[in-house]
Amino acid sequence: MWDNIGEKIKLLAKVIAWVGIISSVIGGISLISQGFDINQSSRSGRDGGLFILLGIASLIGGSIISWISSFFMYGFGELIEKTSAIEKNTRNVISANVVSNGEYGWVCKKCAHTNRNMALFCNSCGEKK
Repeated sequence: MWDNIGEKIKLLAKVIAWVGIISSVIGGISLISQGFDINQSSRSGRDGGLFILLGIASLIGGSIISWISSFFMYGFGELIEKTSAIEKNTRNVISANVVSNGEYGWVCKKCAHTNRNMALFCNSCGEKK
């Protein structure tokens, strides 16, 4: 569940952006059509121009706001991914230093765990030496 959480956050940002854009377009079209309906049945003396303007604003403004607001969540996902990569690289460097000091023998290629010389399999993931 928590593996590749940065990628999942970025995917969620894309989904939320598209849902916001689609709902803005649907809402805008609905408001515009309602404005035209009011103008066609002008027996009541009301003007549907306000609905048309609100529909256009929803089409354009809502889509742009949804798109721009997704930048923050996508950026957070990118930050999580980069932090995880830095942590993994730092673990590899620390493991390599321990191995060079002679305390341990080899570093697992799969999970970067440091193992003793006599171990044939990784103590963490079971990968063969």
